[in-house]
Amino acid sequence: MPSTSSLLLLCGLLFILPNLTVSAAPRWEDFKKNQVTSSPVVVCSVAMQGRCQETQSFIHTIPRILENICRHFTGMKNIRSRKELRVSTCRRQRNTTCSYGEAEVRRGLICVTCRNRKPVHFVKMGDC
Repeated sequence: MPSTSSLLLLCGLLFILPNLTVSAAPRWEDFKKNQVTSSPVVVCSVAMQGRCQETQSFIHTIPRILENICRHFTGMKNIRSRKELRVSTCRRQRNTTCSYGEAEVRRGLICVTCRNRKPVHFVKMGDC
């Protein structure tokens, strides 16, 4: 017969395990909101308002295009796009608290981190 402590441990695990499932949905929604834009131009002083990061990149596309990059990959893996995309990068100016100059705009293949068929992180331009 199992001891009381063993039963409590088993009950605790049964309660915790369902809550440990890995979901890409919150990360995808954050990524989409913070780094994907359908706008052809990024004005860094506007886009970076309320943020004070060294750099922030914005991918000029619609969400469906990014989702297609990851559609075949479960788990977590860095994947390179098959098509070129435009990316604007805002960089904090030197010797300033949170001031940004003009965005650097580049076009090329991109590398994103895919998590359960959803992109969740922009890694860099080019190969992964």
